[in-house]
Amino acid sequence: MNKKLIAIAIATAMTAPVAMADVKISGRVAGHLTIFTHDVATNDSTGFGDAGQSRLQFDGTSGDAYARVAYDTRNGFGGAASAGRDIFVGYNLGGGTSIQFGRMGTAGKNLEKDQYIATFLQTRNGVAEAVTSKEFGSSSFVGHLIQAKMKAGAATITVQYDVADQAGAASGHEGHTAVSVAGKGGPVRYWASYNNGAANGTDGAATTSPSNIKVGAEMAFGKAKVALNYTSADNDTGAAGESNSIAVTGEIGMGNGLSMNAGFATKDNGGVDETWMRIAVAKKLNAGTMAYAGYTATTSDTPSSDTSTLGAGMIVKF
Repeated sequence: MNKKLIAIAIATAMTAPVAMADVKISGRVAGHLTIFTHDVATNDSTGFGDAGQSRLQFDGTSGDAYARVAYDTRNGFGGAASAGRDIFVGYNLGGGTSIQFGRMGTAGKNLEKDQYIATFLQTRNGVAEAVTSKEFGSSSFVGHLIQAKMKAGAATITVQYDVADQAGAASGHEGHTAVSVAGKGGPVRYWASYNNGAANGTDGAATTSPSNIKVGAEMAFGKAKVALNYTSADNDTGAAGESNSIAVTGEIGMGNGLSMNAGFATKDNGGVDETWMRIAVAKKLNAGTMAYAGYTATTSDTPSSDTSTLGAGMIVKF
């Protein structure tokens, strides 16, 4: 047989598995320079950080099957170089329905689509959002999840359950359940989620059963849009473990990729009143790059908790 034909046959056999699957590599590199002020500190803190913004992600598809492996720098420059993010496999069943297994963000994660998430200007992890723990709100990831996602008209419904209940490998969230509904009707985008889980569980032996609720909507008015987001948290530890937050944000497009954003939130945190505000401006330099700057501040019935941050940053997606 012709040696050239043999070489072609071998090369074809070796590349066939690769050709059967599509792999996409994406990610982003980001960072910000901030001045952080705390009422009880003698000196302001100034520094450069990334707040877990920088990440590398691999997505693969083979027919109706798909998978994702992603890493991020959530521990910042002073912590570990990288940490696990999404690690899951899934299958599209058709008609907008899919099922997936592995580690992923919970159903309520950033349903409000805050464009400043993972920056010092974000609404999550603070006064603007009441959560029992990061896993039950708009942050972090939970392993051992089974997720089903389906379309219902203009809405998308997501249901999750944490199946981990094995000796020596308890996730700490055994029995975690989550459900969310999100969609759009005309100029209104809406969302709602409920999370309930055993935050202190070990092999199913939960000591508390915290829960978190999120309900919100956003309406567009020409180039402007206004969003209202309500969150309620119950740590299952009495009145001191209950909190409620209402956040209002507004954004207006100024043209040429420039936008301005303002936000205000009030929170009853176990009987302690807190407020939060944000003023920000963002500029989309191209399809994958955004520069931003802004100021955010929190105040509380406990003066030692008052803080403010002023800074600027950039996000580059690829």
